Amino acid sequence: MPNDYKLTLISWIDAETCGDSGWIKLDEAIEEANTPPPVMKSVGWVLYQDDKYVAVTSDLGPEDCGQITKIPIPMVINIEYINK
Repeated sequence: MPNDYKLTLISWIDAETCGDSGWIKLDEAIEEANTPPPVMKSVGWVLYQDDKYVAVTSDLGPEDCGQITKIPIPMVINIEYINK
């Protein structure tokens, strides 16, 4: 396995859509609108990072990796490096 990828725990604010395909009562919509979006946590190896986004994968082998998650930097709260 490549040793030059950093294992991280990233805390980030997720974008959120609320409601189904039907109408929402305005008072319920206002209450939902005043609820902060969820804070998510992702663990993975950083494949790429710049000032716009960080890309991580949770599965890493010698020649292959799993799905890639790209998180925009403005949504990132904290990046904690698990290994140095």
